[in-house]
Amino acid sequence: MLRALLILSVLLVSGCGPSYEEEYKATLAELQRVKAQLAEAQRKLSAADNETRSKIFLLVRRAQNHIGDEDFDREVIDKVQQEMKLLLESYRQLNSQSDLTTITATFYSDKLSLLMQLRRDSGNAYDRQYNACLSDLDSQGKKTELSTMLCEVQADAARRKPKQQLLANLTAFKLMGDLLQDARQNDTPVTSPELEQRYKAEVNKQLEQLSS
Repeated sequence: MLRALLILSVLLVSGCGPSYEEEYKATLAELQRVKAQLAEAQRKLSAADNETRSKIFLLVRRAQNHIGDEDFDREVIDKVQQEMKLLLESYRQLNSQSDLTTITATFYSDKLSLLMQLRRDSGNAYDRQYNACLSDLDSQGKKTELSTMLCEVQADAARRKPKQQLLANLTAFKLMGDLLQDARQNDTPVTSPELEQRYKAEVNKQLEQLSS
């Protein structure tokens, strides 16, 4: 577009004579100014994009360091997930859905949210059964140390399946995290459908092992 405007200006000058020389010079100066502004805007966008990418992978490392087992720090992981979600919304406005950073941020945002929900489900299943058991004992006047221990056994049984879901997803999460890290280091392509398919396959594999 800049070249077209410059050619048009030259044609105007050559066709209309020296009286348009000042107008031509002013147009040329304006074009140079706009060109410089566009270059500066592009530089700032590129710098902001690189900063966002860097923050995303810092959060990835933080998540990996704090989600070692089922007793992960929920407060830390919740904060990481919320920050990742915000960075993802910003990053994908200027990048494609197939970009590895976009795929990584989407994976971590979605799966961290899922893991926190699975942990809540496991805890809620235990609490519901345990409290119901204690309430029943209280109503019958049969609450003893032994009966309370039996309530704990029942509560553990009630959360068995939710806990298995949590453990299976934790293992799949770690393995897919390693896969994404390898893809970044070795510059190998990964697609979101492929990642999700492998994640689900690993979850099913882990559930089979846990239930056997």
